[in-house]
Amino acid sequence: MQLTETVHLVGSGQNGFSLTDPLDCHVYLLDGGAELALIDAGAGRDVPAIVAQIEAAGFAPSDVAKIFITHLHLDHAGGAAELQRVCDAEIVASQDVARWLVEGNEEAASLVSSRQAGGYPGGSRLAAVASAAAADAGAVFRVGELTVEVVKADGHSQGHLAYLVDDGKNQPVAESGGDGPRADAGCVRALFTGDALFFGGRILLQNIWDCSLEESIATVRRFAELEFNQFFPGHATFSLQDGKRHVDAAVAHVERLLPPPQLET
Repeated sequence: MQLTETVHLVGSGQNGFSLTDPLDCHVYLLDGGAELALIDAGAGRDVPAIVAQIEAAGFAPSDVAKIFITHLHLDHAGGAAELQRVCDAEIVASQDVARWLVEGNEEAASLVSSRQAGGYPGGSRLAAVASAAAADAGAVFRVGELTVEVVKADGHSQGHLAYLVDDGKNQPVAESGGDGPRADAGCVRALFTGDALFFGGRILLQNIWDCSLEESIATVRRFAELEFNQFFPGHATFSLQDGKRHVDAAVAHVERLLPPPQLET
C-alpha cells in the first residue's frame, strides 16, 4: 500500500489494515531510490507475507539495506531475524534493544509475561538476530536519497526509538482512514513513532517492567521540539498532513498535569 512518494505500508495486522499477520505492527518501507529500508519487522509469524507485500509494491527484498527497529516487543521485532536473512540487511536499534535482539532476550521483551497474560500464543518466540547496529539519539543514517534521524522515545518500553525521515519531497498519494491529503500539502518530514505515541495524542502504558509514564511524558515533550508534518505510528491510523497535531494533543493533557489518554486496545 503506497502512502506517499517514498513510504509504503508492507505489513499491518488486526490493529491496522490487516495486510499481513494479525499480530503484526505497521511495517513501513522507505524508498530512497537506489536503496530501501524497513521500519519495524512485524511479529515474525508470517514473514513471507511481508516479503510478498514488498514485491507487490514493485521492489526486490534484496534492495532493503536497513531494518530500523523501534522497540523490542514481539509485534515489532519478532520478524527481524528472518527479514535480516531474506534481505541481507543491517538491523539498527538502540543500544539496549540491539543487544537484546542478538541475545533473543524474551524476558527483556516482556514476551514471557505477555504469553502468560494471553497477549501472544504460547508458541511465540523472539528469534535472535545475527547482528544489530546500536544507534544513539541524534545519529543520522542515509537510505539512498533519504536521511533518517534517530530520536530517543522511551516510555512505552526501554530503548524505544522513533525515526525522523526527511526526503525533501514527501507528497501524499493516498488517504488514511479519513485523514487524507489536502490541496496545501507540502510535507517533507515524517515521524515514525512506533508505540511511543498514537493518533489523537494517545499513549500505551502496560504493566510490564520497563514501561514508564514519566518517560512517556518526556518523549511527548521531545516530539514537540521536532519539525514534521507526516505522522506514522506503529498501529492504527496515521496522518499524511498536519501530523504534529497529535503531539499537540498529548502536550495539551501534559500541560494540565494530566497523562495523555490511553490507547484503547
